[in-house]
Amino acid sequence: MSDNYWGKYWRKRATRRRVLAGGGAAAIGTAALL
Repeated sequence: MSDNYWGKYWRKRATRRRVLAGGGAAAIGTAALL
């Protein structure tokens, strides 16, 4: 049970980190185009 909980927790954190990184890269790309 605790194993499953931490698995979900880390997966959520990893996804959030990926989204933030993608958003940052997109912002940098947009700024470079402007």
